[in-house]
Amino acid sequence: MWGLLDTRDLKSLNAPRTLLVSVANSIAVLTFALAQAVRWPETLAMLVAAIAGVMAALRSAVAHRRM
Repeated sequence: MWGLLDTRDLKSLNAPRTLLVSVANSIAVLTFALAQAVRWPETLAMLVAAIAGVMAALRSAVAHRRM
């Protein structure tokens, strides 16, 4: 789809695509939050778990890189 919108190399379209997806996701989060359709305790638990998973993956990657 992106290739149809512009004639540039697809790799050069990564930044605009990322920006567009980030804006769309931010609007979705805001919409759900304003509609009070978010269960915050569960959401915060998932956020903490996701951050812990990323931290564990980073430590594992660094440890494996040193080998």
